[in-house]
Amino acid sequence: MGIMSIANSFNEKVVNRPTRASLGLNHPRPVLVAIRNPKSMPVLKQVLNEIDTMAQDIVAVTCKVLPALTPGITDEEMSVSDNDREVLTRVS
Repeated sequence: MGIMSIANSFNEKVVNRPTRASLGLNHPRPVLVAIRNPKSMPVLKQVLNEIDTMAQDIVAVTCKVLPALTPGITDEEMSVSDNDREVLTRVS
């Protein structure tokens, strides 16, 4: 599973199971925001306006859905696409 963490840019991390420690989170009960389209981020904007990030972490995630009969994950499928890069750039 690919995990993205956000700073002014982003870092790609691959972990078997995301945990608070593996994501570098500091607070319990993080807010998870799913984002896939770089042109549609109103939910993230709302969360950023409502959450005190000094008391709670926000984790923005994007994912890729692979076809059901995919025999294995290829390097291309694991790589960050242009769409992924635009989403993560807008988040940061």
